[in-house]
Amino acid sequence: MDAARGLLKTGLTPLSPEAADELENYILAQGIAGVEIWSREDWSFMPRSAFAENEEHREPEPYEKDEQRRVNAARKVLWDALNEWLSAAKAPDGHSGREWTDLMVALLKRLEVARRLAVRSAAAEQGGDVDQAEEHHQAWRDTLGFLDDLAFAFSDTTLTVSDLASVLESGLSQFTLGLAPPMLDQVLVGAIERSRHPELKAVIILGFNEGLFPRIATEDSIFNDDDRMLLLDAGLSMSPPARQRTLEESLLFYVAATRASRNLVVTYATADNDGRALRPSPYLAALKAAAPGLEVKPIGDPTRTRETWDILTTRDLQRRLVAEFSDRSRLQSEERMDLRAKWTELYESTRTENAEDEVARKTFSSLKPPPQARLSADLVEKLIGGTFRTSVSELETHAACPFQHFAKYLLRLRERTVAELQPVDVGKVHHAILEDFVNTLWERRLSFSQLSEAEVIGRLNESCGRIVARLPEEGELSYARDAYILRRSASQLSRVLRAQRLVGSAGRTRPRAGEVPYGFKGTGSLPAL
Repeated sequence: MDAARGLLKTGLTPLSPEAADELENYILAQGIAGVEIWSREDWSFMPRSAFAENEEHREPEPYEKDEQRRVNAARKVLWDALNEWLSAAKAPDGHSGREWTDLMVALLKRLEVARRLAVRSAAAEQGGDVDQAEEHHQAWRDTLGFLDDLAFAFSDTTLTVSDLASVLESGLSQFTLGLAPPMLDQVLVGAIERSRHPELKAVIILGFNEGLFPRIATEDSIFNDDDRMLLLDAGLSMSPPARQRTLEESLLFYVAATRASRNLVVTYATADNDGRALRPSPYLAALKAAAPGLEVKPIGDPTRTRETWDILTTRDLQRRLVAEFSDRSRLQSEERMDLRAKWTELYESTRTENAEDEVARKTFSSLKPPPQARLSADLVEKLIGGTFRTSVSELETHAACPFQHFAKYLLRLRERTVAELQPVDVGKVHHAILEDFVNTLWERRLSFSQLSEAEVIGRLNESCGRIVARLPEEGELSYARDAYILRRSASQLSRVLRAQRLVGSAGRTRPRAGEVPYGFKGTGSLPAL
């Protein structure tokens, strides 16, 4: 089930988002799992309680028939697209890496993954999100590159479908996105320990704090520095002692500080995320001594100081303008009227020059107060017709969250059904099995004392079989975990019934009935207490 749901959520199938969502909800509600059930001609499972006998042969409602038609149509579209791949994947002897690659490439073509990703990339680029557009392109390029590597590395090696799954999981887990920032020639992000460095015009050293630069060298819990020096002198291969690593940190600082031909920027934090003070690296004193006149410049959050040094693109400017004018109400009595005037001028010029920019219009529209949403009188009458009735829990829901109240009690939205045995359902299973067991004994005028231990176990298994038959077909029992729960229920109840058999044999009491109602009018009901 998880694999099918994951595929539906990608949006890379021939199904519309609405059809994919409805198919996923149906899969969850019916507990559908396994390839065999997908190959059926028709799905006609009914949503019903697992233990309601009167619903076993209920005729579906018209809306349920419409849902089944839509779900079966969506299932057939998805099955037709995946059938060839699934048939090939079931081969017990597997395929070579090259054959698996050809099968996966053919599947990607049938699903039109390249076209769908290209559409997403074009939409992201049109919306101004260049990074996301490039992510779609890179994901597709990396996937094809990985498949080429798979075909080359395992060209003549036979892989079962389990082997292929392990290779795919291992290979795809190593994927990372490395996007070059737009409008920059090249930015190299790497460790100082690189053996070779290209010619760099500017270098930015991040995290120039004590404990990080230089990194604190700690002694090993097994070998201290003296032990390591003795072992190294004896010709054994060992990692260097802490003293040597400290000297290497000094060399790394020299490398980092001397690679830039034009500019060197060193940054360090004055406090951590919890507000605790942090000290700069002890190398800062050496840096100041090497460059007389060097000053430390505190850099605050530009959104708080209202500075503009972090604005590099039009999108950055639009974002900062929205932040600026969203807080104008609390800045009415500010003293820096020059800053206020500067941001006002920036807003006017940006709004005028980007009047035709769709993204700019949407961005600046967020500065307007949201429209007051009101339902029409006719719609309110349909939602709450006649006498308004409520409850304490409903009023508490409205007080906590009016939207939740609107969605739950007026729109009557419900959480989607998941056909999986929960702990509370296990209790229902036990109850239903015991009720069936006792009622069967009563109908046949039998008691525990008349049954042998083998007969008790046999009749218990019969009751389990009858209760299991009430569960939705291919639903709860399609999970190995749920089947195990039912087997465990039978095992636990067998111990209970064996104990009850001993108790019943020791006395004269006999069960006369089970689940007898009282306080109601009708046949078999006891009078009210």
